[in-house]
Amino acid sequence: MGRRSNHHLAILFAAALLGDGLSADPAQAEEGEGGGAPGLPQITLAMNDSSSDIALGYRQDNLKWTIAGNAAGNGPNILSELDWTNLEIQQVEARTRLTFTNDLYLRGGLSLGRIVKGQNRDSDYDGADHAQEWSRSENSAKDGQVWDASLGFGYVILRDKGFLGDSRLMPLVGYSYHEQDLRIRDGKQTVSGVSTRDGSVAPALGPIAGLDSSYTAQWRGPWMGLDYASHLPEKWDLFASYEFHWAAYEGDANWNLRTDLAHPVSFHQSADATGHLLEVGLARELEGKWSLNAVGRVQDWSTLEGVHRQNNANGTFVESRFNGAEWDSYTLMLGASYRY
Repeated sequence: MGRRSNHHLAILFAAALLGDGLSADPAQAEEGEGGGAPGLPQITLAMNDSSSDIALGYRQDNLKWTIAGNAAGNGPNILSELDWTNLEIQQVEARTRLTFTNDLYLRGGLSLGRIVKGQNRDSDYDGADHAQEWSRSENSAKDGQVWDASLGFGYVILRDKGFLGDSRLMPLVGYSYHEQDLRIRDGKQTVSGVSTRDGSVAPALGPIAGLDSSYTAQWRGPWMGLDYASHLPEKWDLFASYEFHWAAYEGDANWNLRTDLAHPVSFHQSADATGHLLEVGLARELEGKWSLNAVGRVQDWSTLEGVHRQNNANGTFVESRFNGAEWDSYTLMLGASYRY
């Protein structure tokens, strides 16, 4: 299914949810509590089912992509591969979950993280399928940052007082944006040769002086998901979420030591992508309206084939096949919640 069809599906689902959620009793629409405007439903927060929280935690990411030698996808099929691994991230995030008396449901979040440790490997090949590697550098990926924003809305379709306590189930649609600002520094050339493809010469073995390159990956688009929440006995709360994402992927690089390439955008990459997000959390209610919570989150994203556009210093450009990008992320957050 193409990106446009996926976006239309999300919009239709959103319209159905809004259609159910905004229907109001005719009498309420006419009068409304507190003299509200005639003809409008009165929407107020459902107490104990709405909260906002702030949390600190640890996150680990991995991101890699490859390109081919030309637009047809060969010459060779893997010309270059960039791999960022074990990116250790200190993250802070703020989130809110609001349930209204007409069962409308809203969830939003914003997070920002700083990369404190990580590795990068940059490899170039002359042969197909990672054969004839003629250049490789091992580099530090410290000092980058990541940030994420998401907003979704839905409707409470199920309320149940079963063995898990007072439970709610909410389908949602939403939109999200995710960005990784990655650095390549403190490099060391570990494989050095001459390309038989175009005669390019790799840097000499050893430290790479002046290396300070950057790569920014962006994933943006709509998603559909399902939230579950339950008030457990003994003042415990359980919540879980699953999201399926359709995204547009874009990557921009600034290869600072490449004098033959343009700056600050040495090349641009674009492709369609999909992603999965799974989250599980547990909260312990304290006195008053406060709770302590712990959240675990796993994400897995990948792109289809796309376009890699190399911008040359002389103003020309060359396009080749972007084979794709893969991103996975693991997060553990600890925080405090305030219940409305």
